[in-house]
This record gives sequence, structure tokens and C-alpha cells, in this order.
Amino acid sequence: MVPNSSPLTLMAVHAHPDDEASGTGGVLARYAAEGVRTVLVTCTGGELGDAPGGVKPGEPGHDPSAVVAVRAAELEESCRILGVTHLERLGYHDSGMMGWEQNEAPDNFWNTPVDVAASRLGDLMEAYRPQVVVTYDANGFYGHPDHIQAHRITMAAAEATGIPDKVYFTAIPKSALPEFEAMMAEAGVDMPEETTATEGEREGPEFGTDDELIAAVVDCAPFVDAKYDALAAHASQTEDIFFLRLGRELFDRFFGQEAFVRAVDRTGAPVPEADLFAGLRCAQLVDRRQSRQLSAAAAANTTSAPSSTPNASVASGAAQESSKPKRPPFTERRNPTSVEAAKPAPSSEVPTRRQATTATATTRPLTAWRPKSTPMVAMWR
Repeated sequence: MVPNSSPLTLMAVHAHPDDEASGTGGVLARYAAEGVRTVLVTCTGGELGDAPGGVKPGEPGHDPSAVVAVRAAELEESCRILGVTHLERLGYHDSGMMGWEQNEAPDNFWNTPVDVAASRLGDLMEAYRPQVVVTYDANGFYGHPDHIQAHRITMAAAEATGIPDKVYFTAIPKSALPEFEAMMAEAGVDMPEETTATEGEREGPEFGTDDELIAAVVDCAPFVDAKYDALAAHASQTEDIFFLRLGRELFDRFFGQEAFVRAVDRTGAPVPEADLFAGLRCAQLVDRRQSRQLSAAAAANTTSAPSSTPNASVASGAAQESSKPKRPPFTERRNPTSVEAAKPAPSSEVPTRRQATTATATTRPLTAWRPKSTPMVAMWR
């Protein structure tokens, strides 16, 4: 693990406005409350969401520019609720659901060369130096083109910069789905089609994540209301935000925790984890202590040399003051201007959108980590 003396930073890379709340709202709110710097990167403007009045893409009156303006304001409100420190927009055009004719538009996110978008994301990683990055798996969680592309550029940027110590994918354990379906039936809500399709009907991988791959389950119960409110802030899309149909009571029961697959780890932290920063908090303290010691030593060497200033005692006092333990200063930036891609492509191994979507980052095998007698769904209440 490369020493990183930057403040603890979580970066979440999402495809559209509202994705930040559904997949990572709990961890964003929890870590922001702990004082962790939280950075949300939203790749598209969500142009192909519902327009004001519920107008669908392709219907008369659907104005993508109006959709972007509304969703931008909703995203900012969601970030305010979750306590997100920095919001970054890459500004790519929404590609639509898999199979839509908009998939072929040359200017959409899905058709943007991976190395170009990854270079821009890499610039943000260089600026914020996140120890932990969260995004989707290679299937984009449920097969959306923009989610798949977000995965690809995140993994390419992480590899090219070497900055994140840990990369996680959002997940829903398969063992949680039966009780979730029962809760849906109790509430009179139909399950999303992608969760109920049979093998013959399904075009992509099966929905949900095998339990043995779940490496981290983070308790977000104190922040589940913030997660719900952040989702509800995307009012223009409520018809398409499935989880809001649960109502607050059922939502609270199921989303009190968030589960993740650990795709990259340079810390050696054992699994299961209850903290995405496991293995990093103590390391950061050591890095800061070493940095302070080096600063103090440099100041001492400077003051031991013959002084050419008329008031050497002032310089000596300043050196003593600088040797005292202090919190390292850092400058926060709000929405810094994204740097246009000017770097060379990270490598010829960066996946393109034409490669199989099932390709995943290199991971070390994860063994089953919970007693067989403990229902996974119990951790989701």
C-alpha cells in the first residue's frame, strides 16, 4: 500500500443523478457524518429520464435540456441531505436503457472511448486522492449501459493512477431476495422485471450477488432516513425509482445496511469488513505522524544553520511552533473545473465497450465469511 497522507476520502462513481442515493446513500451519509471527505462523481446528466410532468423519452414534449436542469437541482439537494462534500459532473449524455435506439448515439456516455473518460476521472482521483472508491460491478449492477461504462472507466482510472487503496462494487446478496420479494408482496408492489426474469427470459447475468463474494456489510441504520429522503429528492423520477414504492417503513427494514464486493485491496484488511476504511485509519495516522516528524526535522536543520536575519530568535520561535503536532492543512474545492482529457490512454489493456461486459477486475478469492445458520437477510433489517 502506497502511503497516502490525504484526508480520508470516499469517492463514489455513479452513472446518473439518483444512483448515488439508491446504491450508496447510506455510506455517503455515514462517512460524511464521521468527517470523511465524500466525493460524488456523476457521469451523465440523466437526459433520458422523465421530463417534468412524467413525459417519457421519445414522447412529445420530452426536452432533454429541461430534464438535465431539473435533475441537476435534485442532485444537489440529494447531496445536501447526504452531506456530500464535493459533487463532480463529467457531463456525458445519458445512453438510455440497454436496447434503446439512443444506445447508438455517438455522443453518449456508452460510446465515449474508455480511455478518454477514464483520463478525466483519473484527473479527479489525482485531485482528491481517495483511499476508497465505490462503483458498480462489470454488469453495471443490472445491465444498464451507463452503469457498465462507469465500471469500466473507474477500473481503468484506478489502475492508471494507482491511487485507490480499495475499490468496491455495490451489491445485493442473493440470499436477501426471497424475503425482499415477500415484503414486496406484503406491500402490494411488483418486483422489478430484472429481479424476477427466468434464465430463458434474462438477457444478462442473474440479479443479485453470491453471498460468498460479499466482503463488506456496512451498518447505515442511523442514516436510512437520509437515504430515503435523498432518493425522494429526485422527485421528477419517482415513478421510476422502484425503492420509493416500499414506503418509509419497509425501506427502513431493508436498507439499514449496504453490502459490497471488494474488487481491489492494497491494505490486507481481513474480511468480513464492517468499515470500508478498514486497514486505512491506522495507516493514515502513521503517515501523518511521519510527515510531522519529517517537517520538524527539516525545520530544526534550517534553524541550526547560521542565521543571516537580524532577528534569529523570531525564526527559532517559528521553528518550535512548526514542530508542534498540527492537523495537516488542506484546501477544499467545490466543483473544480474538470480537466479535459489530454493524457495518453492508460494502457492497451483498458477494456472497450465492445469487450464482454462480464470481464471483471482482478480480485483475490473471497471465502464465505458468515455462519451458515445466520440468514443474510438478517443483516439487511
